Amino acid sequence: MPNFNKYLQNDEELLEIIYSIKSVLYFKFVFATIIFLIPFFFMIPILSLGVKGIVLALLIITLALFYAFKSYTKWAYNCIALTEKKLYRFYQEGLFKKGIKEFYLDNIDEIDIEYRGFISKVFRVGDLVIYLKNNKYVDLDDVADIKSVKNRIWELAS
Repeated sequence: MPNFNKYLQNDEELLEIIYSIKSVLYFKFVFATIIFLIPFFFMIPILSLGVKGIVLALLIITLALFYAFKSYTKWAYNCIALTEKKLYRFYQEGLFKKGIKEFYLDNIDEIDIEYRGFISKVFRVGDLVIYLKNNKYVDLDDVADIKSVKNRIWELAS
């Protein structure tokens, strides 16, 4: 888990970190596990290919582990951190490129909630889109209990 306190200024205290829901991460882990297990289910045909088959099996296993690691690091770093004065948007693109955008809570113009379908509305999981006064926006996908998160940000902004 990253330490987000090192990105804050000296007079700021971290109040809350908002992540995407973990079920999306779990789905990616299940997918990576299935890919990881494919060479073991087809062990006899793979071994009949000889060295090429072993290299192929190792490549598939390595790709599955890489996908799982990439999914976790992207989930762990993609979040919104709230302080009393600012909103920080941490994001990761690729494996090594990380970025931070910071905005004063006074600059928030509007907060929208977007649902992707009926099931996401039933489980109160939606996308949070925060529009700023300078015509920019900050977003985070698949946030649980989205209405309370929206209300919490409005409380801090006013």
